[in-house]
Amino acid sequence: TGIVYMFYSTVSAMIMDLLKSFGFAFLVITVLMMLILRNLKLGLIAMVPNLTPIIFLFGFMGLTGIPLDLTTLLLTSLALGLCVDDTIHLLHHFKYQLHRSGDTDEAIAYALNHSGRAVITTSLLLVAGSCLYLGSELVTLQRFGVLIGMTIVFAGLADLIITPAVLRATHRS
Repeated sequence: TGIVYMFYSTVSAMIMDLLKSFGFAFLVITVLMMLILRNLKLGLIAMVPNLTPIIFLFGFMGLTGIPLDLTTLLLTSLALGLCVDDTIHLLHHFKYQLHRSGDTDEAIAYALNHSGRAVITTSLLLVAGSCLYLGSELVTLQRFGVLIGMTIVFAGLADLIITPAVLRATHRS
C-alpha cells in the first residue's frame, strides 16, 4: 500500500494503455495505407518498413538496458508517424511507375529517384531537431533525443533499403 504502490499501479496502467493504443494505431494505419495506395498488397508491404525501426528501437533498448517507460513508449507512436510519411511517398511513386511501365526494377528506381532525396533530407532535418534534446539537463529527455534520432535514421534506412527489397521480392515484372 501507499504512494509507491499507487505510482507503480498508475505507470503500469499507462504502459498497458500505450501498448494498446499503439496496436490500434498500427491497425488503423495499415487500413489507411491500403486505402491511400488503393492496393491491399502494397498497403501490407508498406507496414514492413514502418515496423522495422520500432523493432530495432526495442532491440537497441534491450541491448543497452534502457528501461521501457512512458517516455520510451511514446517513441513507438512517434516513430510510426514519421515512418509512414516517407513510405507513402515512396510507394506512391513506385505504384505510378509500375502501372506505366510494368517493370518492377524500373518502378523501384523511379520511386527512389523521385522520393529518395526527400526521405534523406527530412530524416536529416528531424535527426538534427532531435539533437536539441541532448542539451537538456534531464536524462530522460537526453535519452529521448538519442532514441528518436536513432529511430528516424532506422526509418530512413528501412524506406531506402528494406522497402525496395520487399517490393522486388513481392512484385514480378
